[in-house]
Amino acid sequence: MPARFTATLALCLCLALTAGGIARAEDMPAAKKADIQQLIKLSGSGALSKRLSEVISQSLVNSLRHTQPNAPAKALEIIKRETAALVAERIEAPGGMLDRMVPLYAKNFTHQEIRELIAFYQSPTGKKVMALTPELAREREKLSQELLQGIGPELQRRIDTAFQKEGYTKKKP
Repeated sequence: MPARFTATLALCLCLALTAGGIARAEDMPAAKKADIQQLIKLSGSGALSKRLSEVISQSLVNSLRHTQPNAPAKALEIIKRETAALVAERIEAPGGMLDRMVPLYAKNFTHQEIRELIAFYQSPTGKKVMALTPELAREREKLSQELLQGIGPELQRRIDTAFQKEGYTKKKP
């Protein structure tokens, strides 16, 4: 599973699981709720279902291609269509993850801070941040992978040395 998918899924699950203990969106002023919903869209969270369904469907398509190399193109389209539909339902539908995010923002930001964030995301700099975020994330992921590959042998050597110093013997597989 790609690291980007895993991280996104973990964030989604954390947000979904923590939403139960937070004040309900119905308990806040309508203006604040509307501003939070606008902020969620401006900050890119509103496009989450599209990105998430693309990552999930690509993983499923790759898996199908691996197990069934001659799978028809129609099967791949079905995977993409059904994944997109289900993810959109769970994220965008009333009571879905986007609605459940509103109380998270309400808990952590004042209404004034929400307005300031909206102003930022509507500014040229905020728009630039949103435009560059996907590329920066890809580059960060690439750099992280390079770092992990580069430190692997040294890390293993250090762990082995520390185990030896402390008298721990690894069991052989």
